[in-house]
Amino acid sequence: MRLKRAFRWFGLGLALGLVTLQAPSVLAGADNELNGNGTVQASTTVTSAVTTTGSTFYNYHFRGIVLTVYTTTLTGTSSTLTVTVQTKDPLSGNWVALPGCATAAINSVTVTMLVCYPGINVSANSTVSTILPYQWRIVSTAGGTPTNVTWTVGGQFLQ
Repeated sequence: MRLKRAFRWFGLGLALGLVTLQAPSVLAGADNELNGNGTVQASTTVTSAVTTTGSTFYNYHFRGIVLTVYTTTLTGTSSTLTVTVQTKDPLSGNWVALPGCATAAINSVTVTMLVCYPGINVSANSTVSTILPYQWRIVSTAGGTPTNVTWTVGGQFLQ
């Protein structure tokens, strides 16, 4: 009986606009909602030392993520690329780096993987034992004196 009453109130809340339903957001260009594979950051090119901020993603029910950074061009003097996962602090609204969840400075054309998942063995700048928070994004920083840096970041949610 209580369950029936709860559903009735929920339905009334929907009808009055007090309750909203939101479909789970998956990665942009995701193959499907079940495995959550897709593009985290589309192909980006910079010609100077700069930090780029990716889109905000919402994690509704996954524990972690595998990020794959495809660096396709990296020219200049001591040019590097670093990708960091950030989470939004719900109290202050500030974005903060997820501890340990960053690649090492990438200094060549390569494929780099970063795994954030609770309970895995930790390896600096490649695997981090942490849960993927509800609200997250990536920040990419091109350092040194780059003349051309191009990269893409793909992602796969993990249960």
